[in-house]
Amino acid sequence: VSGGTVSSMRPQNAIGRMEVTIIQAHNLPQVIWSSGKDGEFLGLPQAYCVFTLNKLTAQTVINKRDWSPSWNHTVSIDVRDVWQVCSLKVMHSKTLSRTHKDDFTIGNVSLPAGQVINWRGVSLGVDGAWRAFHRPYNAGAGTIYTVCQGKDRDGNESDRFNTAEEAASAYDDVASKKDREMASLNFSGEGDYVGQHVKEEQFPLAGED
Repeated sequence: VSGGTVSSMRPQNAIGRMEVTIIQAHNLPQVIWSSGKDGEFLGLPQAYCVFTLNKLTAQTVINKRDWSPSWNHTVSIDVRDVWQVCSLKVMHSKTLSRTHKDDFTIGNVSLPAGQVINWRGVSLGVDGAWRAFHRPYNAGAGTIYTVCQGKDRDGNESDRFNTAEEAASAYDDVASKKDREMASLNFSGEGDYVGQHVKEEQFPLAGED
């Protein structure tokens, strides 16, 4: 997941916009192939992914037989409620050219949107550091993200932070300068209800126990 962001141009009732990148699958199971001559046999899957949210569906290309196929397919979709469920299915198709009604699922994962949307523009890197990336509110497809810099807890200029809050503050600084009055911020502004600090109060994701 590359991030959950909010735009002032968002449609009515949308609390944010989720951008998901479907990168790769690893070690997919064998599937049953049918052959008129040889009958049924086990072989590599011809996999594609189907992502669903808000009753809207996006699909990747079908990959030729591969245990660990790559797609690098990005989906951008409006989120209307943190309890809406994101569903990602890995499907098998018997042909490369198109899908079929009898395609079957070989893997799937589902999670509430609220587990993905936290601070605007903030991501946790593989090195354990928090980083912030800004994309202009009216950006078109292919727009390059700006890596946000700000002050870390030691007062030094950095683009890597120890906490999500520090990264969120750096995002706000960049968004305020670039988007001006149209900026949607983590700590203030018209759209101030997506950040983790507010989300937990309005949309608790865990029970009392």
